[in-house]
Amino acid sequence: SMTAAKSTCRDLALNAMGGIYRGGCGDDARRFLCEIIDEDSPLSRNALLGVMRSFEYDGLWEASIDLLHAFVHSVYLPSIPKWRFVRDTMGLSSDYTETEAVLSKQEREELLAEMLTSTMRACNRSGHFGLAILQCNILDSTYFNKDAFPSKEDCITSTILSQGLIKNRSVFECYSHSLRKLGCGRITELLTRKLSQDWNSIKDRNPRLDTKYMRISDSWCSAMIAMNRIIETCLLIRRGNESTSSESLILVERGLFRAMSHCLDSKQSTAALHLFKYAAKALKHKEQESFTKRVLNFLGGDRRSREKPSDIIFETTDYMDLAKQLGDSVNSVLIDSYNTSGKMEGARIHFFESKEDCSRVMVQSSNSIMTSFLQSDDFEWTDFLDKLSAECLTPSTFLTIARHFSDIGDCQQVGEIYNKARSAGCVSEELGLIAMKAVNESEISKGKMTILRKIVRDVSNLVGMSETDWISSNYWNIKGYVGFHHARLLMKWNDPKTSQKEELLLAVSEMRKCVKKGIVTKNAPLHCIVKQGQLFSAVGEFPISERQAMAAINLILEACVEADRSGLFNDYTFTAEVAKSLRGLRGNKQCISIAKALISRKLKHKVAVEEGIHAASEERDDDAFQLFVNFYEKSGCNSSDLLRASS
Repeated sequence: SMTAAKSTCRDLALNAMGGIYRGGCGDDARRFLCEIIDEDSPLSRNALLGVMRSFEYDGLWEASIDLLHAFVHSVYLPSIPKWRFVRDTMGLSSDYTETEAVLSKQEREELLAEMLTSTMRACNRSGHFGLAILQCNILDSTYFNKDAFPSKEDCITSTILSQGLIKNRSVFECYSHSLRKLGCGRITELLTRKLSQDWNSIKDRNPRLDTKYMRISDSWCSAMIAMNRIIETCLLIRRGNESTSSESLILVERGLFRAMSHCLDSKQSTAALHLFKYAAKALKHKEQESFTKRVLNFLGGDRRSREKPSDIIFETTDYMDLAKQLGDSVNSVLIDSYNTSGKMEGARIHFFESKEDCSRVMVQSSNSIMTSFLQSDDFEWTDFLDKLSAECLTPSTFLTIARHFSDIGDCQQVGEIYNKARSAGCVSEELGLIAMKAVNESEISKGKMTILRKIVRDVSNLVGMSETDWISSNYWNIKGYVGFHHARLLMKWNDPKTSQKEELLLAVSEMRKCVKKGIVTKNAPLHCIVKQGQLFSAVGEFPISERQAMAAINLILEACVEADRSGLFNDYTFTAEVAKSLRGLRGNKQCISIAKALISRKLKHKVAVEEGIHAASEERDDDAFQLFVNFYEKSGCNSSDLLRASS
């Protein structure tokens, strides 16, 4: 019949579209699928996969997620109308029977795994690695009705291995790729070792790395734990018979804020947005199960009864009712998620709609929406700032604006914002430092020091310290913002010939205080100590005696011990400064020891090893010289020119 021929042609077309790797068929595939669903025509398994792959190749990751969840709802939830499936296209030409519509459990799981894999690949290709992991976690926990996650929060590996879908090899490859991109390579290695006991081999496109030197992204691990809690909470809400209480809503709000904040810290804003939508859908689904809603549905009063079946698949659901119920903190992090995802308009719509009929003071949300206004070319932020009530004006409000204009180099705007914050009583230390930086970079020819001292007076009064004490305790921060010249003048080191010696004494004093208190020394004073060795050397601007040189060498080695405590010793620039200073002070033996320590840790610090080669050559230490040269060449460097210079 004509209907059967049309169904067969559409099915074959969808199957073919899924094989066009260059893309361009996503919109057509969506249209064909909607026609099939609206006509209640049967659909083959390969055609559905063709639609998913068309979305994947076109980068339509949002449509891919919508289709994935629509499929799961149709197959696993009895209240949703079932999609009609046949196992292959040839089944469309024969008379359709109910037995052909039912996929076996194994077929359903295989199809779900393939669709999930395609969705995760689409998310990964767009850089949404956290979202790919979130989709796997949601599907596995929600639609397999298992106890969501183990009780031990610190056992991330066990949490992941408890999921049934992760046992699928294709799903695991996408999952491990996402984890690696999020900085969790060590977890991937542990998972691979666990699963390799069941699989003969695991396809891993990424090179194997020594797990000793892999870092674990603490932010994403925390995000995974918090997201799993939200998923489990939403499951309990769905399964419960009673409506959601205000206490339960408060717990959901706290969990959402924590999970979404960790997602933003991991730079996975889309995962934060979709987690909110998942929680909102669970709460909205619970509301729609009330007696009144069920009566309306039975009598045909539900809006969805008048929609096409395909409209539900790719619909944009309104979650503003939930946003109005939640507190300022969740709305704030949701607006931040919109801003980070580049959806500035969505952030504005959410802010103004959630603010309607809301008597609460939305301080955090007001600060977050300011970022959206600052990104626009016009001056909407000024009107918004003027309209904000005094209750919403906080130091964070002005700090957000000042950071923006400081990043783009608009010194005049930074100055105006500082003056407004001063008038509103919202000055903070960081705002003062940003204002000092703007003064330093401005084109003011005279009076810079006068303005800087006025800012110092404001900030020191704010924290309850004298100007001298505040400058001394924040010297390294001040130097980072205004440079050495203005920093030394604020410290009243007016003589340029002795100012660097004064800075060295300050750095040594701060390091000794930290050692005495048992706390880690900051990086800036340690950098200062090891750099001074290059200045006060036998060949520098200020020559020193042999005894003074030995004292300087011991001081540099003491700084190295402190740097090892903080992890600064692993920094390439720090060890380069150390090696150059030791060589300038004729501390060849100490330079050799530093180079050996770096090699023992397998740290490829080129400059430090080069200085070690020169030092070993001068000291005629053949063993150290050969060790350094071999390591230098194994690191991919050419030592021929270096050896000629040493000889």
